[in-house]
Amino acid sequence: MKNRIVLMTVVGMALVLISQTKAWAYMGDGDEQGNQGYMARGMRGYGFANMCQDLNITQEQQEKFKTGQQISQEKSKQVREQLKAKNKELKDELQKADFNKDKVYALSSEIKGLSGQLLDLRISDLVCLRETLSPEQFNRLQQKKQQFQEKRQQFQQKNRKSKQGQWQNNKGEKNSYRQWPRHMYENQEKQE
Repeated sequence: MKNRIVLMTVVGMALVLISQTKAWAYMGDGDEQGNQGYMARGMRGYGFANMCQDLNITQEQQEKFKTGQQISQEKSKQVREQLKAKNKELKDELQKADFNKDKVYALSSEIKGLSGQLLDLRISDLVCLRETLSPEQFNRLQQKKQQFQEKRQQFQQKNRKSKQGQWQNNKGEKNSYRQWPRHMYENQEKQE
């Protein structure tokens, strides 16, 4: 009887662990497009196809922009990987007990150069978009961008207001997760 209970407990725990690992497997780490990546939950319903339809972009314009964007994405992915490696190398060098100051400055310069390359790629994307769109299409895109920013700002203000009320105590002081235990201990000391 005891063996059966132990066996059922072990099987139950194994099932719980297996189900949790599957849940974690679906989450991205933020470096790739998809779940939790790039913009996480943002920009739903406003993709490239919807933009093309709203701006009346021709097939030729779509192809020109897509090819330019694909080339830029490949280059930026390579640069981001290099940047990530250099940042790790810099972090490792700074954590050493006997770090090399010259190497730190050299890595810092390389990181600045890679960041500049990413900015250049972003600018080239914007230039490609600007060259591809007609003036009317570009103006319409600017209007859409303005509308999106206003909606996002309204959402953020609404979200901020709801969160502010949740974390204020009766004195009007804002509490955070780190402050809460300290207040608990102070109250216990006063009671004793």
